[in-house]
Amino acid sequence: MARFFIDRPVFAWVISLLIILAGLLSIRGLPVAQYPDIAPPVINVSATYPGASARIVEESVTAIIEREMNGAPRLMYTSATSSPGSANINLTFRQGTDPDLAAVEVQNRLKMVEARLPEVVRRNGIFIEKSADNIQLVVSITSDDNRLTEIELGELASANILQALRRVEGVGKVQSFSPEYAMRIWPDPAKMTSLDLTASDLASAIRSHNA
Repeated sequence: MARFFIDRPVFAWVISLLIILAGLLSIRGLPVAQYPDIAPPVINVSATYPGASARIVEESVTAIIEREMNGAPRLMYTSATSSPGSANINLTFRQGTDPDLAAVEVQNRLKMVEARLPEVVRRNGIFIEKSADNIQLVVSITSDDNRLTEIELGELASANILQALRRVEGVGKVQSFSPEYAMRIWPDPAKMTSLDLTASDLASAIRSHNA
């Protein structure tokens, strides 16, 4: 074959030019993505259990959810973290899995074990997000004239910025590390006894006005 093209150099040049021309034409049709999908999809499940230790969270929340998620279609592996008052489970699926279908599968399996979770966990809600814990961007807001305190800036971010960022296409999770307004209550045991009230009554009254 080499001798064939040596004897016919013009024919060899024509074939080479055709290959180059075909390559140049195909370049214009190749897809280009700024952020190609190269990482396997991750579904994050988080829950809060106020006042519980890490061991209680692990036994009553994390372990129950993680056991139910095992065996989900196309699930590769899970990783979980239990800390005082909160549980976080990451479910990593095989490359090419539709994140929306994976989230639906996780939601369906979560419904099967929701009744076995503590009541306060169900009341606070269990959040399912199509994102990993890897932070891609950190944004800081400040007050140039120092009129706003750290808590006021946190309230401003929570009310106006976080929701706008969550609506951006491709954003899976937005987390705020700033404090917000909160209320602490110190009941008077003597007055509560005289009014025949319990701590549960007080918590129910606060909850009913916190809608």
